[in-house]
Amino acid sequence: AVGIWELFIPDLGGGELYKYEILPQGAEVPFTKADPWATAAELRPKTASMVCDVAGYQWNDQEWMTQRATHDPFKKPLSIYEVHLGSWRRKPEEANRWLSYRELA
Repeated sequence: AVGIWELFIPDLGGGELYKYEILPQGAEVPFTKADPWATAAELRPKTASMVCDVAGYQWNDQEWMTQRATHDPFKKPLSIYEVHLGSWRRKPEEANRWLSYRELA
């Protein structure tokens, strides 16, 4: 299957932990992944993503939000801070080993 998938689970509260379970095409065993867009996560060595309750948070960014609406993000530089190579790409056909830096280049 391809595309965008969505799931809504009602009544989740702040602090609850979750991961995605992924079954790649052709694979027999699924694996779990942390949410790359999560706003909170467990502390190492644990890796689950955490639900954040932002309903009571006092936001202080109205000036920035107003200014943001006047800019086109596709015409601005993009800075990618970090990619965790060990969880980004693996070789499932080779005991799910991590790729080397040379293989990733």
